Amino acid sequence: GAIVGTYTVGNGPTGVVFDGTNIWVANFYGNTATKLLASTGAIVGTYTVGNGPTGVVFDGSNIWVTNRNSNTVTKISPGSQTISFAPLSDQTLGAPPFVLAATASSGLAVGFVSNTNTVCAVSGATVTLVAIGTCSITAVQSGNANYGAAVPVTQSFAVKYPQVITFGALSNALLSSPPFPISANASSDLPVTFGSTTPGVCTISGDTVTVVAAGICSITATQVGNVNYAAAAPVSQSFAIVGPVNHTQIGGALALTQF
Repeated sequence: GAIVGTYTVGNGPTGVVFDGTNIWVANFYGNTATKLLASTGAIVGTYTVGNGPTGVVFDGSNIWVTNRNSNTVTKISPGSQTISFAPLSDQTLGAPPFVLAATASSGLAVGFVSNTNTVCAVSGATVTLVAIGTCSITAVQSGNANYGAAVPVTQSFAVKYPQVITFGALSNALLSSPPFPISANASSDLPVTFGSTTPGVCTISGDTVTVVAAGICSITATQVGNVNYAAAAPVSQSFAIVGPVNHTQIGGALALTQF
């Protein structure tokens, strides 16, 4: 056969093994193991082992080197890496496509895969929402000559229908006004909840407002959503509560004083 390449390694090479991607050589006099990319012969790593390495084997995960002069065995693990992929926020159906972000400790590029193509599709790092449900996306990094594959990391989020609240303007009221009802509705037809942000001026129970003092009453309508609908953006309305008016005759003029 023809020689297709000669590659320099360490001093006194005595053992060699193939790990499926790389060639590992034990260098007896250099007390090292050399890692070469099998496809090119390029050295991608040199590792210090024990004294007088002679044999080298691959167990499917790690490289083992026997060191004759030190009566030891050295275990070498291919470079490890981890993926950082933060939790993803829930989304509303109809939102524009968005870009994912994840990093590998090796600095290698991270890929993404949708595990729920009927809910969300992934192209490159861009997610497109398809239907309501739970979207599950896995970040992957398969490794290279220097790094083993990273453990995949999966994040999931909910895709829900959007909804909006309709809450009309409220009329001003007198301090002497009896409790009165208000109304609002959500596009989802889910019930709307009311809360007073000015309890010193007005309170609310259910949908009934009770005036407490003169001032500006502010009421907020909310709808927190459910398994199919995202929470609606709160809507607030404010109105004035005015005190009684005192009529005073001064000469020929009528003076009005509000309390």
